[in-house]
Amino acid sequence: MRQIGIQLFYKAIDEYNKNQSLEIAIKIQNRYANIIKNNYKKWEECNLNNPLIGGIDIAFVKNNIIAGIVILDSFLNVTEKKFIITKAKFPYIPGFLSFRELDAIIQLFDKIQNKPNILCFDGQGIAHPRFMGIATHGGILLDIPSIGIGKTKLVGNYQEPPLNKGSKSALLYQNLQVGWVYRSKTNTKPIFLSPGWKFPLAQIPDFILPFCKYRIPEPTRLAHNYVNQVKKNQLFNKDFM
Repeated sequence: MRQIGIQLFYKAIDEYNKNQSLEIAIKIQNRYANIIKNNYKKWEECNLNNPLIGGIDIAFVKNNIIAGIVILDSFLNVTEKKFIITKAKFPYIPGFLSFRELDAIIQLFDKIQNKPNILCFDGQGIAHPRFMGIATHGGILLDIPSIGIGKTKLVGNYQEPPLNKGSKSALLYQNLQVGWVYRSKTNTKPIFLSPGWKFPLAQIPDFILPFCKYRIPEPTRLAHNYVNQVKKNQLFNKDFM
């Protein structure tokens, strides 16, 4: 599935750049959506013995994409950091963020020495209008279990969870639970957690809790800080602009 998925991904980008058509991109999202809706409740628990967790985030300067990953062990030690800077091949279109950002992330993975076995994306997983947020599409193309960590809600309805850290409520969309509204820090706004690819819904809250020092869990918080530091450094590079 991975190789075919990558080929279709780039075919959709080429089609848009030639004809400004989203037809292939929509077909890809709908095809995977059917697979996910029929199978995500059956995903088996991930093996969390000594995992390597990769936090991924993106920053932009004009048409340049900075993709960064920070890899943590289960003790929150940073074991590796990498970034890549490349030109965007796809415009910003709501609902199709993965087609803009995943090219850089695919390239980034060629530079990593020790591949993570769990990915945390700054964005949505299946809590997406077509069940295909960047954490889902990225998990599929990289063939790694993944989780979406969103700062805001994209789709769905929920009841506000209690104010204490670790409390949660179900995020519901199209009569399905597609994620959790999760209080990662007492008396702060909740975050929105959703399965990306092959990471079971029920396992997410217990997995995320040890990473919650602040509102944003450490994998994506550190990745966000990392890419923004790279961005700050590169702004002094005239070739970058």
